[in-house]
Amino acid sequence: MTMLSLIITAVIIIILLVASAFFSSSETALTAASEARMRALAAKGNDRASAFERLSQHRDLLISSLLIGNNLVNVLATSLATSVMITLLGESGVVIATILMTIILVLFAEVIPKTFAINHADNFALSVSRPVAVIVFLLKPFSISLRWIVNVIIGKSNSNAVDREEELRGLIEIHASGSDEDAREQSAMLSSVLDLGEVMVD
Repeated sequence: MTMLSLIITAVIIIILLVASAFFSSSETALTAASEARMRALAAKGNDRASAFERLSQHRDLLISSLLIGNNLVNVLATSLATSVMITLLGESGVVIATILMTIILVLFAEVIPKTFAINHADNFALSVSRPVAVIVFLLKPFSISLRWIVNVIIGKSNSNAVDREEELRGLIEIHASGSDEDAREQSAMLSSVLDLGEVMVD
């Protein structure tokens, strides 16, 4: 491997690590963002919030796509790093590459991006909603295949009821945000009904 090849490979590894950080932070932001606020922004005509709404309607597809993309770039980055280390250090390069890439991936592609995303969830979710929508579209065939395999192995999840309850609570939260006292009382009553339903189910 020539010096030019090493430089090109190193640049590719850095790009893959940036992509990994993007996937990790996007997943965190899009799942932690306030759905009530996004719904309110979408109602006001915010295109990025509307993109978030569309992604939220297919959350399983969103998560599958981000996980596929994240794992793909992580595997590629690790493979390239291992190849470089073997070229430079011989067989011992495998161990060194494994240790280095584990530290780099955990720190710079997981912990730091996810911490930043969760601290700025709403704004970050708005920023990444459109590019993530493109990624979800491109990876949709793979995501659907993966979801089918998961359903075959562990069965279909019954998450619709939970999702509907979260949507209702978001709408109630928006309704209560007004200054009208009657609206706040009605919202409190509706929230109590949902809470009562949870108690009865338990």
